[in-house]
Amino acid sequence: MSGATETAPRGAVQDVAKSAAPIINKALDIVDDLAPLFDFIYEMVQGFVRFIHPYHPEDFMPALCGFVLCFFGGTYMMLTSAIEAFRLFGLEKVKANVLALHSNFRAALDAFRKDNQRDENRDGIADVQQMQAQELLSRRVSIFFKSVNPEEVFAAAEGLLQGWLAVIATLKSRFAQYIAIGASIGDALNKTIGPILSKLIQGVLPSEYDRWAPVTIKYGFRMFGVSIAWTIARVVNSFYSSIRGSEMFLLGLISYVTRRGYVDRVRMEPGGPIFTLLFSGLAALGFLVQFRSGYKVPFPFNLLLAPLSILEYIITWSVAIDKQV
Repeated sequence: MSGATETAPRGAVQDVAKSAAPIINKALDIVDDLAPLFDFIYEMVQGFVRFIHPYHPEDFMPALCGFVLCFFGGTYMMLTSAIEAFRLFGLEKVKANVLALHSNFRAALDAFRKDNQRDENRDGIADVQQMQAQELLSRRVSIFFKSVNPEEVFAAAEGLLQGWLAVIATLKSRFAQYIAIGASIGDALNKTIGPILSKLIQGVLPSEYDRWAPVTIKYGFRMFGVSIAWTIARVVNSFYSSIRGSEMFLLGLISYVTRRGYVDRVRMEPGGPIFTLLFSGLAALGFLVQFRSGYKVPFPFNLLLAPLSILEYIITWSVAIDKQV
């Protein structure tokens, strides 16, 4: 009886593996087909880095980031908060983990490519093309296990997961504060204005719908309060981002131009009158531009900053889903 009990789960697992094998193999084939595209993008990035290296990107890249932060930081409120959280967690640690995963991925991909060319029986047809789906999956899993360093992979994945969870926890706490403050604002408005509005609405609605009026008003005020709290938080964040971005932009720009002898660094030292004047003016301009634009990114900057918009959406969605769960 016990033997039959043990055989049933084993058979079920084998059936699942047999059914999933073609799908997994197809996914691996797609990854293999897309690998040249990833390699091309990687080489393009490396080529761009080599191209800009003589121009001291350590100076103008912070200036570029400062410009974006100064004039668009409030639009990317969640993203800027996530970057600050990652900075506290340790960007170098995140970079090392990403590079470790990349090197192991490349090692496994190279092993797959070599195996795809193998023809041990020398019949002119690659061995992988003569295998059943389940056999091919087992072979690829075996190659993967042999080609990667499990300690590096798990350590890097664990490090990235810890960093992501730390960022989400930080953002979730802020998100919860906005919700709590907004709900409190809504409840205060409901206690003072709600009864009057409820009577006015009940006078218009049919009598059978009277009980819906107080509930609708209550949660309507809460949504209104949350929107107010979120708007205030965005305004505060844009004020911070304009100050921080102005500082980054000027320091990067000054370092870049003084390195080439365009400007005397003594006259542009932080704390001096010229730096203070430029810093204050740029920060005020950045905050005003963000506020007057309604935290919308105008054309053509919306196209250039589309990757940041996608990241902002992903982070906001992740925090909201995690909060609901």
